[in-house]
Amino acid sequence: MMYDLMIYGSGLSSKVLALALSSEGFKILIIRDKPTDLERSNLVTFLSDSSLFYLSKLFKKTNIFSESEDIHEVLCEHINHRKKSKLEFKDDDGKRLGRIVPNIIINEMLEKEISRRTEYISFLDNPGVTPSLHSNGVKCLDKNQIEYVASLLIYSSSKIKKDLLGNIEFVGKRLDQQALSISVNVERFKKFVAYQLFTDEGPLALLPIENNDASIVWSLKNESNILNLSKTELENYLNNLLSDYVSNINIKNHQKYKLNFSYAKKLFYHRCVIIGNIAHNIHPIAGQGFNLSIKDISNLVSCFQKYKKIGIDIGSEQVLEEFSNKRKFDNFAFSFGTLAMENIFSNQNKIIRGLTGKSFRFLNKVPLMKQYFIDKATDR
Repeated sequence: MMYDLMIYGSGLSSKVLALALSSEGFKILIIRDKPTDLERSNLVTFLSDSSLFYLSKLFKKTNIFSESEDIHEVLCEHINHRKKSKLEFKDDDGKRLGRIVPNIIINEMLEKEISRRTEYISFLDNPGVTPSLHSNGVKCLDKNQIEYVASLLIYSSSKIKKDLLGNIEFVGKRLDQQALSISVNVERFKKFVAYQLFTDEGPLALLPIENNDASIVWSLKNESNILNLSKTELENYLNNLLSDYVSNINIKNHQKYKLNFSYAKKLFYHRCVIIGNIAHNIHPIAGQGFNLSIKDISNLVSCFQKYKKIGIDIGSEQVLEEFSNKRKFDNFAFSFGTLAMENIFSNQNKIIRGLTGKSFRFLNKVPLMKQYFIDKATDR
């Protein structure tokens, strides 16, 4: 069976890419590498304004994920030995920065839209299938020995398969941290505001979704006692810590996720290109992971459109190298920038923490610099 492209992986990035490619008339086979746990996840995603705009074009809707609240301001607070320094990010023109959407909602919407595009998108549910790369394309066999052929493989799995990824070099680091992802009901004092607190225990984000629903994501060292608190103890701790912003926090559920960092030095090998977390598995401190993936997807599809029109094989090295080079700087800056931020804000040195607090006060006095950070985060 012939396809234009194969996508190896079954996460959100794979599905967005499949929709984007199908909108341009490409025929895609998605190989599900493992059962997805998206249906049980309580994770949320901060979708920047530019990501919302891109997804709106795919779904042909002008106001996507409208159930989620618009975020117009992000308030950062640095706590240093009971001293607090605050830094506010909001657009000078009052524009929306983004929306916070549960991953389960994003997945449901993607699945529904994919089900309407069966003419272009097919699935192969066989985790044991491994495509093979050849000079003129990609091939794989299913359990019934049916052969599938495509020009290019797009790899979006979290597992590294050396036979497919070849000489792609990865920079990795064990963070020795876990993210505590907590779904809560809260009473908020302000609407349209997300909060990022840099506490002694680790960075904590309070992310409003809609009405009284919110998510708390707290990055903690593996040895932190907070990871072992009971639900009641954790509720009491959070109510005390966040009393300036919300009240009556009630935990619906909480989950733990190991945190690691990895970065791919290039995004292709032979007829295989990588996107998603395997290309840049970054710290959640800045909430930019999925937005980076959407930028990758937008650039990749543009490259394919450009070369398809002039009759050049989209799996050729010329095409893939152009894509990789276009995304190199942005992915590097965000990947290592978030890692540096985490190192700085988790540092227990009194001098460094004091300087960090002073930097907050300095940035508050420089509106143009704050606007620059907003524009970079929202890709304006």
